[in-house]
Amino acid sequence: MEEAFLDLTGCRSLLGPPLSAADRIRAEIRRELGLDASIGVAANKLVARIASARAKPRGICLVLPGGEEAFLSPLPVRAIPGVGPRAGERLRLLGAATIGDLGRIDARVFSAALGPGWAWLAVAARGEDDDPVTPPAAQKSVGREVTFPEDTLDRGLILAELGALAGSACRALRREGLQARTVTVKLRYADFQTVTRSAALGEPTDLDGEVHAAARGILEGAWTRRLKLRLVGVRLSNLTGGEWQPGLPLGGPDRGRHKRLCAAADRIRERYGDGAIERGAALPWRNRTPGAREGRPWDTGFQG
Repeated sequence: MEEAFLDLTGCRSLLGPPLSAADRIRAEIRRELGLDASIGVAANKLVARIASARAKPRGICLVLPGGEEAFLSPLPVRAIPGVGPRAGERLRLLGAATIGDLGRIDARVFSAALGPGWAWLAVAARGEDDDPVTPPAAQKSVGREVTFPEDTLDRGLILAELGALAGSACRALRREGLQARTVTVKLRYADFQTVTRSAALGEPTDLDGEVHAAARGILEGAWTRRLKLRLVGVRLSNLTGGEWQPGLPLGGPDRGRHKRLCAAADRIRERYGDGAIERGAALPWRNRTPGAREGRPWDTGFQG
């Protein structure tokens, strides 16, 4: 489930009344992405989130200011985000089957039955929430890793996967308009010992070849045991936004061609899928390992 919050304070003259704004947002999501959306409109995030769940599928649920407690009261306690099956069962044993029931139980009882961190339930039952709508946290890193279908010493295969992972991570950077200053390689041996090594780049980059070259150098220094590998990963961190302007010795025509090549490959993959274009050196090994899993996000600040 994907969700997002939007603070419409001060936007009435631009977007119209809340219901009109919600309907417009839902229509634009449908037009641009071909996806249906359910929207909850309320005075705070907690109630809006619960209202959105009640609006499924493809509906809009409006809770007017002052009507939060009446809206929540008949709903099951599990409707409150954060109340899972175990907590729900304990609340049922306390006599709280609905959110309205919670308001009749002293907050100290929640703490005794569920732990000291649960006193907030009494506040939530009244539909009160002062958590502000804030923009996403600054993106810290992006990573990819792959577990081999069989533990391997095949250096060609490992380097091919390393290149594919570096390319996937770089594409995620380019989509976000970011560049990385640090490359980290992660190795996991057959005995499950895990090693990570990092290196700082001379300048920020989002280019596949530059990241692959750095990752390959790190791999050569980190792979010190003559033991099969079961996993390899690449992480890019120390991110910076905007376009980096390198000095003349590093920013010549070859780097310009590399940037255009990466941009063209991105367009091909966006249209035809990630497997539509591969590095030539990687094909002999990647074609031999149809069971290899797609590189998955690893230890990331964002998942691109």
